[in-house]
Amino acid sequence: MRRYEANTRGGTAAASGDIGLKAAQQIASLQKNATIGVVDFDGLPARIAADMREGGPALALSDASILFAKLRAKSDPPEIALATKASVIAHRVLEQAQGDVLNETIASIEREARRLGAEEIYIAVAPDLARGARFTRMEGNAAAGQSYAVRATVAYKDV
Repeated sequence: MRRYEANTRGGTAAASGDIGLKAAQQIASLQKNATIGVVDFDGLPARIAADMREGGPALALSDASILFAKLRAKSDPPEIALATKASVIAHRVLEQAQGDVLNETIASIEREARRLGAEEIYIAVAPDLARGARFTRMEGNAAAGQSYAVRATVAYKDV
C-alpha cells in the first residue's frame, strides 16, 4: 500500500488503501455522530461501508443522490455530447464482450473501451445472478454462473 499525504488550503489530504476507514476517522474526529451523504449509496462497496462503520461507529451513512441531483448545475451541450459519446462507448464494448471466463470478458471490454477513446472505465460484475445481483469490481478469478451481468462505466474527455 502506498500512502500519500499533502497539505491543502482546506487542511490535509491523504490517499490510502483503506480510504473508508481513514475518511470515517477524519470525520468522526470533527463530529462523532455526523451524517455522511453518499451519492449512489447502493453502489458503495460493502468493504468501504464496513471500514467506515469501523472508523466512526456513531456515524450515519445516508443516500445523498437526490440532494446532489438537485444541486447539480444543468448540463450544457458540450457536456451532453461527452456523456453521449461515453454512453456509446459503454454500449459498444458490452455488445462485443468476449471470453470464455469472466477475466477474459473484462479484459476484452477494457481493451475495446480504450481503443474507442475511453479515458477511464470501471467494470463491475454480478458473477452469478442465481446467487445475487450485487455488482462488484472483480478481483481474482471468480467463476461465472450460468447467468451473469456486467456493468461498464466510462469517462470520455475528447482530448
